[in-house]
Amino acid sequence: MAAHQLTVTPDGQITIPEELRHELGIDGGDHIFIERDATGLHIETARERGLAVVRRTAGSLARYATPTNLSGQELIRAEKEAFSQAIVDDYLETERRINARRPVE
Repeated sequence: MAAHQLTVTPDGQITIPEELRHELGIDGGDHIFIERDATGLHIETARERGLAVVRRTAGSLARYATPTNLSGQELIRAEKEAFSQAIVDDYLETERRINARRPVE
């Protein structure tokens, strides 16, 4: 992995080298995330971050499965509740991981 020296403009902007943008699949207007922790700065694309969420939750929704002997309306309500709980659980797990990476002051 090669290091790239970037210059920060007076407006706080940087230009990601074309080679790196191509390698990462970054196009103009794409969103990237920069996160700072005790080990330094970490940059990832919105696509990478989204795939990480999918990988983390793949298969984990099985524990929220609803019984199959419910009526149509009951099933819809149970699925909505299960999906909502899965989102809350994923959010709490993400917060726990972020807090675990923060340096102790």
